[in-house]
Amino acid sequence: MQDASTGQRPNVGAVCVSVVLHSPTKRTVKTYVKEVVSEEDANGYARWVVEVSKGEVTEEEKVALTTDVYFGYARNKGDGRFHHTFHQDILRLLKTGEVKHAFAAWHDGKVLPGCKNYANEPGEKWDTFEAPLPELEHAFGFMDGAIVQYQNREAIHGTSRSFADIGVRMTHDIHEKHDFKGPWDNYGKESTDSRRKDVVSGAAIINNAYAHAKHNAIRMSKPVDKGKNDARWRDYSADKYFHLYYRYGEDEDGKPLGDTHRDDDMLELAADKVPDLMASKHYEGGMTTAAVASNNGSRSPARAWAATARRRRGSPAATSAGPAS
Repeated sequence: MQDASTGQRPNVGAVCVSVVLHSPTKRTVKTYVKEVVSEEDANGYARWVVEVSKGEVTEEEKVALTTDVYFGYARNKGDGRFHHTFHQDILRLLKTGEVKHAFAAWHDGKVLPGCKNYANEPGEKWDTFEAPLPELEHAFGFMDGAIVQYQNREAIHGTSRSFADIGVRMTHDIHEKHDFKGPWDNYGKESTDSRRKDVVSGAAIINNAYAHAKHNAIRMSKPVDKGKNDARWRDYSADKYFHLYYRYGEDEDGKPLGDTHRDDDMLELAADKVPDLMASKHYEGGMTTAAVASNNGSRSPARAWAATARRRRGSPAATSAGPAS
């Protein structure tokens, strides 16, 4: 859409949500138990059955995975470059306690170390952030069926180069289209509701992705238990929130960036054609810089296709010799 009188397009933005499960820990878990009772008519001979729903919340100590929710903000919609830049920052933060590519990043309302605008970003800052998983070696990702974002040569290149870039081997499993709606969709709705409520009330002016990220970094600094009546919080309770902003499509002032992608914050993931790319739903990166990619197709598990990937700016091509090891 665009304004008919000025020809300008309205400011838009995208939020990429990643739910990260790690580090088993013992904590109090709330479970909503619903009981359905069938009752016959009081006269005994009527066949009409009344369904009566009853429920209660139980609390008990269980061993559960730590659940962190990461929100990635940018003007452009999610694609292979956005997806892998965002996830490299997540894995780097888990492993080293710093991000690298994000222009600005926050946790618990404070600016995270490593982001590009750390020195100039207003507000309280983390001097150091303790890495939760300093020995992280392998990350498993489960994606919904958004083929444009996850099943293309740039996305496969990102999976392939993860070990060489940050020392973490990455595995991606991609579900079929329209397969399911995961908890990330519910958390994405929360980030949108947070912005909309304050804009409508006049409490905030949010007209670009950077402003959205900064607003949510404060308003959504940590998860809030919304109670048993909201299934999102009953079934997918989170422990921590993280917010990362990327200049992609526009800069931090909302001005459009160039078309060359040389002045944004995203990884450069130009790649050669990957044979039979669409035949598989499982992709795994190699553990050396030489074994860039292995694609084990779902049609024939015994087959493996060698994938080639090259980086721009004069970097030499890297080619796999077979399945990643």
